[in-house]
Amino acid sequence: MIFRRIALVGSPCSGKSTLAEAWGEITGLPIVHLDALLWNPGGTLASEEAFARTHAALLAQDQWLIEGLGYPGLLSPRLERAEQIVFLDTPLDVCLERAEKKREAEKLGDFVAVPRQDGAGRSRHAQFVEHVHASGRLLLLKLLGEDFAFKPQIRLDGRLPVEELCAKLRGLEQSGVRARPI
Repeated sequence: MIFRRIALVGSPCSGKSTLAEAWGEITGLPIVHLDALLWNPGGTLASEEAFARTHAALLAQDQWLIEGLGYPGLLSPRLERAEQIVFLDTPLDVCLERAEKKREAEKLGDFVAVPRQDGAGRSRHAQFVEHVHASGRLLLLKLLGEDFAFKPQIRLDGRLPVEELCAKLRGLEQSGVRARPI
């Protein structure tokens, strides 16, 4: 079964963007990176009202692969509209290691990053990752286990290479599996 609307969720630096790019290529679905909508040029956070308007317009479309968390209050409408939910459940230590590598790549100019509200050194960025990992993961576990338990869900280990993750997703979709933790 090929899904037309996929919500890809997980912690910061869990691998959502990388997986979205690869999975979007395979499925042909248009990819939306919520960080690109959440942050204004210069690193300021978009207002919740402005983000909500854009988010609602995206959800109304017939096909999408939306990756990211965005504002917590807008997560439920996205999960409700999604035909499939993919939760990239990456351990905090891996997210922090990736965050540090991302920060280093930004300094070297090898990576064009979406600005983060902390904007400074690793400790503030690490605090942001830790905070969102803790609060966002708890919210996701609650929503996916209670409110959206009826939805097709896949929980993937974000430590795996993107090629393995795509192979797992492709295999699950082709076999018609509607919900299966990996």
